[in-house]
Amino acid sequence: MIYQLKITLRRTSPPVWRRIEVDDRTSFRSLHKLIQIAFEWYDYHFHEFQVRDPYGPKSTRFIESRIVIGNLETDIDYKFYVDQVFDENHAFLCDWLIREKDKCMYVYDFGDYWEHEILLEKIKPAEERDSYPRCTKVMRGAPLEDSGGILDKEIEIDENDELDRINMDFAWLYMGMDVGK
Repeated sequence: MIYQLKITLRRTSPPVWRRIEVDDRTSFRSLHKLIQIAFEWYDYHFHEFQVRDPYGPKSTRFIESRIVIGNLETDIDYKFYVDQVFDENHAFLCDWLIREKDKCMYVYDFGDYWEHEILLEKIKPAEERDSYPRCTKVMRGAPLEDSGGILDKEIEIDENDELDRINMDFAWLYMGMDVGK
């Protein structure tokens, strides 16, 4: 199945977001790489995904869940602030986002603490004529890497050119790889 995800950089006004479509078996590590491409960042900083137990009680705050999916190859000692941590290389979207409207958080750059809400908008069958992953919508330019956080001024981009750039980079990243790896 294909997941249509809307990834919104929080605390931006007007909102900065990307809509992407990925295989439901995509790992969180691969999703991290796709987000980096979609926002034109270069993976200079630590990151993590904050998730809820999909079968547990619904909480309105992710911090209450204390479940993190992260890169276990870093020097971050997660045990001091989370109850459970899962390796992003072996954690897959279909295990954590199981219903439309399910959400998780992606935090990039723990200094600037860029929070992204990832919303599962739609679950649909793959279209034979389409290739995945793909970006279907870009809304506004993202802040530059190491810019010190969210800027008050909007970054102007040509959204069609940006969509083309993202999809070319997605294709390059996944060249020769099976979808969902």
